[in-house]
Amino acid sequence: SAITAEFIEDLVLTNIRQAYFWTVNVAPGNLRQQETIFGDYEYNIRGVGSGTTVPTRNYFHFYGAADTYNTERFEFARGPNSIVYGDAQLGGQPTTWTKVPRVDRDSRSLRFQADSYGGWRGTFDVNQRITPRLATRVNGLYQRGKDWRDGIDHDKEAVHLAARFRLTERTEIRAETEWSHEERLTYSINHADGS
Repeated sequence: SAITAEFIEDLVLTNIRQAYFWTVNVAPGNLRQQETIFGDYEYNIRGVGSGTTVPTRNYFHFYGAADTYNTERFEFARGPNSIVYGDAQLGGQPTTWTKVPRVDRDSRSLRFQADSYGGWRGTFDVNQRITPRLATRVNGLYQRGKDWRDGIDHDKEAVHLAARFRLTERTEIRAETEWSHEERLTYSINHADGS
């Protein structure tokens, strides 16, 4: 199954962890430590896998919760047949597809969102054709995240650059790179009952 860019935009999802709740039989693997960066990429499909599971990005392992500022869609392959798409767990495999430069048209978009806790997030997406066969795409993010609890801020800046060159109708060369900087809580704030 897939969560498209339109669905991501409609639900104002900001990362793949939030998308897990909007697909069938998938949940974050470390619900107790969702504030921390340690294992925030883990997932659990059909009750199989949390703890050693790693999602993919364009079918390559990606050790992080993929952000939606440069995401075209999320896909979820379920069951053991997901091994066809790479190194997967028995329950299945989620993957993130990054935005690909388009050679058929130019586009520009700017988005801003704010929440009731005082956090805000701005993104931009610029696709530019250079020739009929070559295009580039730049996506950017600037986020100042707040939470209902003090000290759980999540600040992030990121830039994603991608290029696409079509050699023939069926052959193309793609390249992409990303820079990001995050400041967030790195330890769990959950407290267990003690006796």
